[in-house]
Amino acid sequence: MNYAELVASVDRVRFRTACATLLDEGLSTHLCEQVLACKLPAQARLELLLRLFHELPLYSVLASTKPLLAELSPAGRDLLWHELASAAARERSAAADAAETALFADFFADPQCVDEAWNVLIAPGHPEGCLRCALRVSSPVPWRLKRLVFARLLADPNGAKWHPLLFQALRGARHAFFGATVDREEGLLVLDRLTMPGREGELIALQKSLGELP
Repeated sequence: MNYAELVASVDRVRFRTACATLLDEGLSTHLCEQVLACKLPAQARLELLLRLFHELPLYSVLASTKPLLAELSPAGRDLLWHELASAAARERSAAADAAETALFADFFADPQCVDEAWNVLIAPGHPEGCLRCALRVSSPVPWRLKRLVFARLLADPNGAKWHPLLFQALRGARHAFFGATVDREEGLLVLDRLTMPGREGELIALQKSLGELP
């Protein structure tokens, strides 16, 4: 199967409408299931899904790439992470929204791939939008990874612009779904460095909440 054959397998009007409206999750799921079920190598199936994502930038397409991870070579996995980073960099777009959801719900929440995905998203050479995305959805990410980014941004002479996002990431880490992903003492030290005029009450509330951790 190639991409033209994949698209030709469904009604063309419905496909173009889905690409324009991003509302037809049923069609998206059907196409992704076809790709995953075909006999192509994992790398080729990944490339088909990513090609589909370029035209149909939905979370369901990115989520369909996750079952392929175990079969992909390091180069194939790297291709996926860089495609996610590229989508995240296009802030306030459907692709960026889908990437954020996939990172939060699928890739950052999985101990088997969180290191790889995180390290690509926060790499200094990428657009700042990638780092903003990573911080916004970082609550499942282990503190051992987050602490390095926090230290880097706090040391930046112009780092004050990052303070609201660092606060958001700290708060998310404190209230992560499966338990806090923040070191109590280090989190309090970071919080003490943040300046957010007009939001002092939120800082105090988070300080109290972090202080309750064991």
